[in-house]
Amino acid sequence: MPVRWCTRSLKGAEMEQISGYLGLYEMEDSMPCAPNDLRLVGKYHIRESLQKGELEETAARVIWHSKELSRWVGVSYQKLGLDFIDDIKAEKENMDARNKHTRLVWSTKKPLLHGLLSKGTLGLYDRLVPKPPETPEFQPPHKDTPFSIFVTQAIFAGSIDGLGHYIRVLVEKGLLRLESHGENKDGHIDVLYPTPELIEKILIVERRYATVQN
Repeated sequence: MPVRWCTRSLKGAEMEQISGYLGLYEMEDSMPCAPNDLRLVGKYHIRESLQKGELEETAARVIWHSKELSRWVGVSYQKLGLDFIDDIKAEKENMDARNKHTRLVWSTKKPLLHGLLSKGTLGLYDRLVPKPPETPEFQPPHKDTPFSIFVTQAIFAGSIDGLGHYIRVLVEKGLLRLESHGENKDGHIDVLYPTPELIEKILIVERRYATVQN
């Protein structure tokens, strides 16, 4: 997802990729709070902060990395795209596994049917035919796959452009900052940083919920 409309080149520590975390970069901006103070931010959602689910999921995908590291960081455009692809693959594998499990359930003699036949034959069926084992409970291969608007659109509508579109919208609104890390041996690197304006919008909702609870 190439983007070329950056307005500033970076200097100093903010240009540095964080050791051991591919696609995550140092961030020097002063923010209104620490990332872990944002209780309404999940991996794919921010509750009621941007009035549109797609905008909230896009912002959450950027902020979540800061919450995981307990420090504010920038996220490369490429990493966001690769994470999105991994999410699609994981959800498809879950769906395939669920379909396989459903077919197994319907193709196996169920204990309930066995019990009815045994009762109807006064126990004779039970003596002649072993009771079938219970079908194992479904266990998805990927358990950490919360609902994602963009993954759902990609799988059921074949649309993979939504995330890139809403990144551009957030940058235009000043809620994400997009910076160029210049040219190097790996090519042009674009990095997205959450802005204080974005965090303030989330904090407004956080404070409102805190007031209601008190």
